[in-house]
Order: sequence, then structure tokens, then C-alpha cells
Amino acid sequence: MIDIKKLPGFLIVGAPKCGTTSLYYYLNKHKKVFIPPKKELYFFNNYNHLKKYKGPWKPLVISNLKSYKKAFEKSKINQIKGEGTVFYLYEYLRTIANIKKLYGKNYKELKIIIMLRNPTARAWSNYIHLRRDIKENLKFQQAINKKIINTRLKKGWGPFYDYIGNSLYYNSIKYYLNTFKHVKIILFDDFVKSPLRITNEVLSFLELEGIDDKTFVNKAYNKTGEFQTNKRSLNLIYHLFKRSHVLKSILRIFLNRKKRMKIESKFESFFSRFIKRKKMPKEYEKMIKHYFKKDLLKLAKLIPEKKETINSWI
Repeated sequence: MIDIKKLPGFLIVGAPKCGTTSLYYYLNKHKKVFIPPKKELYFFNNYNHLKKYKGPWKPLVISNLKSYKKAFEKSKINQIKGEGTVFYLYEYLRTIANIKKLYGKNYKELKIIIMLRNPTARAWSNYIHLRRDIKENLKFQQAINKKIINTRLKKGWGPFYDYIGNSLYYNSIKYYLNTFKHVKIILFDDFVKSPLRITNEVLSFLELEGIDDKTFVNKAYNKTGEFQTNKRSLNLIYHLFKRSHVLKSILRIFLNRKKRMKIESKFESFFSRFIKRKKMPKEYEKMIKHYFKKDLLKLAKLIPEKKETINSWI
């Protein structure tokens, strides 16, 4: 029998590039919340079904229950445990099936947080993110080609390369709403305008006391853009770290996971100052926007309280 008290009480399930990382770290500052230091554990979409991703983007995946529970072992009795993996929305069928399997009859009580963004902007941000991390070498118009996306997925590349699929929300949202009693949907537009208000709404959703300190939400995490610097040495170090599997393999030999994560976190924090946002060209916007119209029309009917903003995305 699985002790569900050792499992999360809430999940941030996606979508990628919709503000989930910022929300994750804002919640982490609250004394009554415990979330693992590493965001994206990929557990519920990989439980007893470990996928070895091919292609340049290869995330670290936890697929066994023992390791997953270990990620929460430092939580305190008075804390609500949570986790965030953005592909729980994209791979919703497997994710929800595994949640039901592990939580049993209590699965409906799990609190689900979903963040959505203009699908066109989300796809562009997704693409630029992989370009930033030197894990995408195709031009945008090639990368969003459905044949290329399907070929990559068939070869075992990760879901992050499905620029179109990650921006189609209706089916997954409908399934989550029909499955769980407690689902909180946040639009990126609202989160960017009022991060403190939205964070407090989430804390209320988790039945926790809100905060009034603006410094709680004064930093945006996991910014998307291009790495830009005139210093060749910094450019070399950045590209070496992002590209070199050899370097990372050496670190794995000498350092445990916690120390490696600390080094990587400091690295990302230092180099984030050189990440400059790159605006989506108008011709690219026209190229991709039509993919999402039908999905958005259905989504606006599904969550009418968000209808005005969703219609503005069409």
C-alpha cells in the first residue's frame, strides 16, 4: 500500500514556457510549501516506463517510486508538497493514468495548476529556449514543419521539440478538468501583469496564507532569449558548458547530484544577465498562427471565464 502522504499534494503540470518556473520558485519561498530543488522530475509521465530520450535535449528522468519519494524526504509535517513538470500536460493520458494508479481513490484530491500562454508566443519561446541552450539547429520555419516534428518524435526526441503540440491545449485541459476536483488555470498574460496577485491566488488555492511582500516575486526565472556578449572568453565558456557532454560526464564522476545542481544553478544565474529577448518576426507569426485557431475557439468555450484573453490569442 502506497502512503500518499509521501507524495505531492499539488502539481504544476504545464505548459512549457508559460511562467511555470517563476511560479515554482515563488512558491518555494513560502515556509508552508516544500518543492524539490530540481524542477521537472518527469515522474508521472515516465513511471515504470523510462524513456531514454534521443536528440540534443536529454532531461534527467525519475521513473521509480523510491527515487521520487526521496525527492520529498526533507519536507516538514506542516508543509504541503508539490512538484512541477511541464510535460504532464502534453502527455496527459499517461500522466493521469499513473496518478490514478499511485493515489488510488484519493487521486481526485490532488491539486492541479495549469499555466497557459498565447500558443504562437509559446511556440516561439520554446524554439528560442532550445536555440539558447544550443539544442536546436534548424530555422524556425523548418522546426515547426509537422513532418519534421513527427520524424523527430518517432526517432525518440523529447516532447520539447513538438512546438505545435505543446501549444494545443483543449484536449488536455478538458481531461484534467473532467478528472480532478481542484484545477487552477492561470494565463501567462495575467501572471506577467500581476505576479504577486496571481501567486497569492495560487496560495489561496493551496489553502495557505498569502504574502504582501513584492520582493517575493521580483525576479523572472528561466528567461528565454539569445546569449549575447562581446567577450569571447565568456562566449566560449557558455558554449562549452551547454554543448559538452564530456564536461558534464566528468562532473558526474567527481560530484554528487546536489553539488552538480548547485554549480549549474550558479552558472545559469550568472549567464542569465547576458540573455536578451528576441522578438518573434511578423512573418513567423503568420506562418504558425493558423495551427491554433480551432483549438482556441474550443478552449474559450471550455473555460469561459478566460474567454476574453483566449479570443485575443486567435
